[in-house]
Amino acid sequence: MNHEEYQSWLKPLLIEGQEIEAGIIQRTPEIVQQNSRTLIQLIEKHAELKEYRHLACLAEFLRGEGFFYFDYIDEFATLLKMLLQLSIAVFETGEVFNDEFVLRLPLSVYDLIFHQIHFDEYPQACSKLYFDLSKTVLNDRFKPLYESSEYDQCLYFIEMESHWFLERPDEFLELWWMIKRQIDERKGYTWLEEYWPAAYAEFVNDRK
Repeated sequence: MNHEEYQSWLKPLLIEGQEIEAGIIQRTPEIVQQNSRTLIQLIEKHAELKEYRHLACLAEFLRGEGFFYFDYIDEFATLLKMLLQLSIAVFETGEVFNDEFVLRLPLSVYDLIFHQIHFDEYPQACSKLYFDLSKTVLNDRFKPLYESSEYDQCLYFIEMESHWFLERPDEFLELWWMIKRQIDERKGYTWLEEYWPAAYAEFVNDRK
């Protein structure tokens, strides 16, 4: 099924909540928790069957619905860890070369993290997986994906997080040297001076 068909199939599985104004749905914490548990089971099933297109559609649904904007609950951490692990998996298994559509999974995960997630509310394992995903995306193995707009946008979100990673020095340096190599090659993604290069200059200056 395509993206629209999947979302039409998914929505009836979730508890909708009460419409308090036109287009504004109120969901209680109990509803959010129950929906999260349903989504966890669904992700487990998709992963078991290697239904990566469905996982990409599910991640896009969560992004579009602003699902993680609600107050943090433990189920959010479980969901996020699963989505990050599966985003890494579609790269490591080479699935991104077999079906470009599945790049929408890591892209949607990057997008929802950038707009909806405050890592200080989440277990450290989530931050570590976020680093692992970024390190995977930057691996030279995936240079052939430069022509994909979804891959390009994944790099964009990594670029925007330069100063977040700067607070994690070991991870920052590991990613920086991968990015620096790309900058020096002068092809592929165009890394802007005000993000990672400026962050590295700040890193060096702070340690003088």
